Amino acid sequence: MNGLPPHSSRASLHSDRPPRPQSAPGRALSPQRLEDRPLAEHLASQAHQLGKPIHIGRVNSRRRLGIADWFGCASADGTYLTYGPDQNLPRLLRWLGDLDHQPTLLTPERTP
Repeated sequence: MNGLPPHSSRASLHSDRPPRPQSAPGRALSPQRLEDRPLAEHLASQAHQLGKPIHIGRVNSRRRLGIADWFGCASADGTYLTYGPDQNLPRLLRWLGDLDHQPTLLTPERTP
């Protein structure tokens, strides 16, 4: 018994909170999963408001790097360079350059 009437739910008591992802306990939140993205974006926004830096892991694609940029992550890591660094480093540097010069509709224009 949690002291709540049987017809009420915790979600209705905290309607200002984003919904929790329905997943296995202990599963990491991943903005790669579409169902996690709204919550991950909300948590990133909250961290920014609190002045906390954000880190994202498993960034091994241009798409995931774009998600990290969208969320305003201060750092990211992945194993992309581990496999074929001679070929993948120029590609990764190109991705980073694209992010620095790509304006978005929702954020102020960046200066190089």
